[in-house]
Amino acid sequence: MHKVFVYGTLCNGEAPTHRLPGYMMFKVQGKHFDFPFIQAYPWDDALPSVMGNIIEVDDEKLAQMDEYEGIEQKMYRRINALAYPLTEGVADSTPVQVYVGGPGLVYEPIPTG
Repeated sequence: MHKVFVYGTLCNGEAPTHRLPGYMMFKVQGKHFDFPFIQAYPWDDALPSVMGNIIEVDDEKLAQMDEYEGIEQKMYRRINALAYPLTEGVADSTPVQVYVGGPGLVYEPIPTG
């Protein structure tokens, strides 16, 4: 099983339970689409975070997610990261995989993160 940190459309409208510190949300806008993605943002002392959820998936579901996220088309890439619960007083991290923007995207920051 794989633990995947999801945000945006993969959250299915559920309230976030975890945060991914050191990442910032961006958006891609085009003629027929408008969608978010995240990138590492280590140069900000305020250490922004992206909110989302952790889901567990098997190899087959992970392959389906890779296809949905456009891994082969370099829209997104999947990396390892650490997610932290939003629960106050809980500092334990969870190793996760997360989809971040691929090398070919043109984007602009979302001011509120």
